[in-house]
Amino acid sequence: MRDTSTPELVNTAQDAIILCLLAAAAVDGTPHNSEIILIEAIASTTPALAQDSSEDYARMMEIGLALLAGPEGLESLFSLATRQLSPRERATCFALVVEFVVRNGQISPEEMRYLDLLADHFRLDRLSRAAIEHAARIRLDPLDDPLDDPLNGPLSNVSTR
Repeated sequence: MRDTSTPELVNTAQDAIILCLLAAAAVDGTPHNSEIILIEAIASTTPALAQDSSEDYARMMEIGLALLAGPEGLESLFSLATRQLSPRERATCFALVVEFVVRNGQISPEEMRYLDLLADHFRLDRLSRAAIEHAARIRLDPLDDPLDDPLNGPLSNVSTR
């Protein structure tokens, strides 16, 4: 049960998810404009987030950057998100963060560490985490990669006799 007696920086599940997406963009340095655009694209096409406005995203971006720059950094962000999200919403949040990291291109060691920490704070079991990560990779992999084609890929010349 969520305590609503005092105002919070993070008021909704949507706020918490946007904060987690922003943190993923910021773990390897200041978020680039392309990363902010990607977060907005994910948010605007995800039913769980589509009800927020660009002003809501901007407000959460400001709060997120301030939290990340603070003395507790990621810990305060994880604490706020964990308190705001139900277990089901945590799995959704993790899936969206994985999607962001995969769509953002080359995955840095900092991003991998962030995913580990996020999964730990959200208490996601290894099987759930692996399934979410695998599903994101499959969903975002191009279908026309010749290296994945068993008939024309690098092993196509190997005799099976």
